[in-house]
Parts: sequence; C-alpha cells; structure tokens
Amino acid sequence: MKKQFKRASRYIFFSGWLISIFLLGLFADSAAGQSAAEQPYRLNIDVYSGTVPSGESNSEALLIQLAALEKGVGSAPQQLPNIVHIDHAADNAFDVSAEAKTNGYMLTVRGHVVKQPDGLKINFSELGAPGYAGATELLIPAGERRLWRLPDIVAATGATLETVVLVSTPRK
Repeated sequence: MKKQFKRASRYIFFSGWLISIFLLGLFADSAAGQSAAEQPYRLNIDVYSGTVPSGESNSEALLIQLAALEKGVGSAPQQLPNIVHIDHAADNAFDVSAEAKTNGYMLTVRGHVVKQPDGLKINFSELGAPGYAGATELLIPAGERRLWRLPDIVAATGATLETVVLVSTPRK
C-alpha cells in the first residue's frame, strides 16, 4: 500500500508541475499575442536637406548612404543635415506641422495622421519646398521606415538642393 501511495503522490506532484507550466505558457502567449497595431509605437518624420554639387545628386555614394539611412543602418549624408524632426506618439488622430529654412528655401511638412488597424495613414497637405505640390498619402505599419527623395531644386549657384524625408514608426 505504501508503494502505491508513493507512486500516486509522485504522479500528482509531476502532474501539478506540468499543469502549472502549461498554464504559465498560456498566460505568456496571451501577453505576447498582442497584434502589432496594439503595441505602442511612435511616428517620426525627419527632413534632411542641403546643397550638393550638380553632378553628385545621383552619385552612387549618395544613393548608397540614402539606402543605408532608409534601412536604419547608417546616418544621413554629411551634406544633408537634419532640418526638421517631428516625434509624436501614434495616437488615434493628430496633425503634424513644421517648417525650416535651408539655403534660402522654406521647406514645409504639414499633414493629418489617423491610426488604423494596419498602421498610420498620413495625408500630407504640404511636403517640401513651395512650388512642389507635395500632396501625398502614406500608410505605414508599425516598425517600418520609408524614405522619399523630393524633386531637386537647382540653385542659382549651379548646385542642387537635395531634400529627403524619412518617415518611421519605431516601437516604444
């Protein structure tokens, strides 16, 4: 009778552990199972602008640096300083607006942002220098980065005003 009791108590003991581990796994899965839209994240909009010599606007070196910036593995080219930085929590709906002057040109970022289940929908009413329509719409999921090159402006000196906009939605 003692042997049977020992065997039964071992079985109950190990069964209890297995059930505890199973339940712990269920709770962990439900916490980790938040969708990407439910996890907190932010909206960042960075505008980089500066003059580059006329022949270097589409140079391989510049394009490689811009690709690295978009992927998040490099910084902006030295000749393109960050002139606008917008950082906002990804709330339900909000407006963004900023202006900066570079090399005699006013660059504007204006838009309305709406949080949707699959990301942030941004309707830019102005994006870039005057004369550029800039009305652009973007849907960007959490954790992504997008880079736009705005149309070049040829300055009176013959140099080119290069402007890029980086939109990212980093997780908190």
